[in-house]
Amino acid sequence: MPTKHVTMKGTRDGLIIHLNDSCTFEQLLSSLERFLTDERVAEKIEVDVHLGYRYCSEEMIKQIETLFQQSAYFTVREYDSFVVTKELCRREVEKLKTEQYIGIVRSGQVLQAEGDIVIIGDINPNGKVVANGNIFILGQLKGAAHAGAAGDVKSVIVASHMDPTHLMIADVTELVNEDSSLLLHANRMECVHLLDNGQMTMSELKDLRLARPDLMTRIGGFQ
Repeated sequence: MPTKHVTMKGTRDGLIIHLNDSCTFEQLLSSLERFLTDERVAEKIEVDVHLGYRYCSEEMIKQIETLFQQSAYFTVREYDSFVVTKELCRREVEKLKTEQYIGIVRSGQVLQAEGDIVIIGDINPNGKVVANGNIFILGQLKGAAHAGAAGDVKSVIVASHMDPTHLMIADVTELVNEDSSLLLHANRMECVHLLDNGQMTMSELKDLRLARPDLMTRIGGFQ
């Protein structure tokens, strides 16, 4: 049965056990132990455990997990909370940053970015740019570019002139040669992105407004 510091609610996705975040941790453990002892269900079930605004160290999670392991009725599917670590915050902020690089990416050089990157210069053959976000090149792309390296399939690659050897978005790779249908060889900026079916395509920059409207809103759009 519910206790002062532990409640259980049913949702569309299953059962959630809410742990009070305003009591002491010792009080919480005592209430949780009593709840797990008194509560009865027909068969052992998985539950999500929500910690609220309480920060729990690995040791504290282990203590909670130990109580669930001793229960004959409940196992934990996942833990959730409203708290994020400083490291996670840092990584999320890095994703939103747009880095700038002025110069040539030379043969054998690998330029990396945590978020988006704007490069003012050329990417030479055997040079490579890797970004977790989007790649914007105000110059010639003659080497390799990998956007969305952390898995973001919505990332794009934009260059003033496209003549790459390899193009990658998330885990989709395109080996580009003279016969590749991917290249437009247009005398204007071009962009590469993934279609809904996962196929890589290249189009004029003006078409990016339709393909990635959220991107256009975030960076202010292109005229």
